Amino acid sequence: HQEKNDYAMAERLFNKAINVKPEEYDAYIEFALYYVEREDYAKAEEFFDKAVHADPKEHVPYLEYGRYWMERQEFSKSEEMLKKALDLSDNDYKAFIELGQCYNNWERFDEAREMFEKAVESNPRAYEPYLEFGRYYYQRRIYPEAEALFKKSLELNPENESAYMELGWCYAGQGRSSLAEKMFQKAVETAPGTDIVYTELARFYESEGREKEAQAIINKVVGKIRSTDEFSEMTRRNYRKLADIVSMRGIKLVCVQYPRRRLEPLRKIFKSTDRVKFVDNRMIFREAIRKSSYEDYFVDRFAGDFGHFTSKGADLLAGNVADCIIKEYFPDKTSGK
Repeated sequence: HQEKNDYAMAERLFNKAINVKPEEYDAYIEFALYYVEREDYAKAEEFFDKAVHADPKEHVPYLEYGRYWMERQEFSKSEEMLKKALDLSDNDYKAFIELGQCYNNWERFDEAREMFEKAVESNPRAYEPYLEFGRYYYQRRIYPEAEALFKKSLELNPENESAYMELGWCYAGQGRSSLAEKMFQKAVETAPGTDIVYTELARFYESEGREKEAQAIINKVVGKIRSTDEFSEMTRRNYRKLADIVSMRGIKLVCVQYPRRRLEPLRKIFKSTDRVKFVDNRMIFREAIRKSSYEDYFVDRFAGDFGHFTSKGADLLAGNVADCIIKEYFPDKTSGK
């Protein structure tokens, strides 16, 4: 229900789970994550608190709470929770990894390296510590150490597509393009149902200037990924309701389409578009990427043909929205008068 945006039903089910077993932390964590998704952070923290108090001797709630604070970039609070998780878990490698990531994001790099080393030492047969430690070295362009750790991770888990992709970028960083391509292709073979293996292969081809091959991969992924052209009924209803609310106040609704996506599906939501101003980002991003590179505007490809913005991408979007509004309401400003 949460995935279908049926939030009222999701809340009822979470509450029911808590009422049935109030002493178990799982439902509190799920409720907390539900509120994180809705960006109601006060409620999220309330339920994370309930989770850690439901079973004070269990480390998992502290681990989840630590991840939450890390994502919020509240690193001292994250450190506190993760250290507690470490103590309660009897030095579980996952707690070492999380604490290492916290220190890494906090730019306390020596402490981060120490935590990743301890993660490896605490469970030498687990593949995840080698993967995360390898990422630490890769970020610093210390490629030989990163390569060795990624290979060890794959030795322990040959079905680990993430390690193939990381090893691919490690080879690419050393100019070993042929080996890099083989690793990305191996990731595709290992996890053919996972979107990111294709988008990372496309990103590699783009970095090599192999635009046609990159585009062929992108086209395949965009067709496979759940398209944002298809809006749920709740989304359509919310758009119309928002248009009604602002229209009653004499305000025109501004609807901004995703970069590189057609505007028409957004237009179809409304029976009348007289009270709506649409912002088309398809052509402006296409032209910008043609003149520069995809990586200048996006940091990943989570949606296939676009991803999360770089600062340059965010500026381009904001500038396009501003230009559309200025042209609509302040035409004199754009005519040189």
